[in-house]
Amino acid sequence: MAKTKVLERKPLTFAEKTFIPQIVTGLKTTLAAMFDKTITLEYPEQRPVIPENYRGVPTLVKDPNGREKCVSCQLCEFVCPPKAIKIIPGEIDAEADDGATAIALWRTLRPDVMLLDLSMAGMDGIETLERLRAEFPDARVLMLTSSEAPEDVRHALKAGAGGYVTKNVRRAELVAAIREVFAGARVIGESVARQLAAGEESGAVSRRELEVLGLVRQGFTNADIGRLLGISERTAKAHVGALLCKLQAADRAEAVARGFERGLLKV
Repeated sequence: MAKTKVLERKPLTFAEKTFIPQIVTGLKTTLAAMFDKTITLEYPEQRPVIPENYRGVPTLVKDPNGREKCVSCQLCEFVCPPKAIKIIPGEIDAEADDGATAIALWRTLRPDVMLLDLSMAGMDGIETLERLRAEFPDARVLMLTSSEAPEDVRHALKAGAGGYVTKNVRRAELVAAIREVFAGARVIGESVARQLAAGEESGAVSRRELEVLGLVRQGFTNADIGRLLGISERTAKAHVGALLCKLQAADRAEAVARGFERGLLKV
């Protein structure tokens, strides 16, 4: 029969029983920290030294419902040491040929940003924008159109557009404009801004207003002008009003007469 060997336990020393070594170690750490240089900064009296290449703390933008969403700023991709992050901005593949369809798509898809043209079948981009913003006040819309006319820009911004760029904008600038509009900023394309500033300084009649003046000369109504130019009757009326103001005319007939006087119209 195998014998069981009993191992005798070594008795604890006095120091081990009283935890003296651990207490001494803890006191040494505490005393050393008491006399070390302070590392906590009291803001704003003491400010940390900010590195020259510091680009800010990455944060996620919140949507109108308070949810944090990635906006593909690519900052995390830039700062990731092993380059393990690749950001590919996504998009909703949805297009509309008319304003009513555009609003219906918004109700279904709720995109972060909608790209809207001025020239659309049915109601034009301005009227579409007004109706969309009336139903969805937080809707973010970037106008992407071919018109650089100052009055079109002003009408779009007044209707609630978050930005206005033309279709000849470079891809990188368009992406940047979309991100700015999503973040709540107002963006105006460089060429559009130049036209807007020039129009405000000179009070000159824009190309679109010249088109309207030519149709007014032919006796077309606001509804006719809107149909011929692919804009709403309300927008056509606004163009006529701008013409009367710039030409200092009391009515359409006087506007046409002033147009001939200034060389805007030819016989």
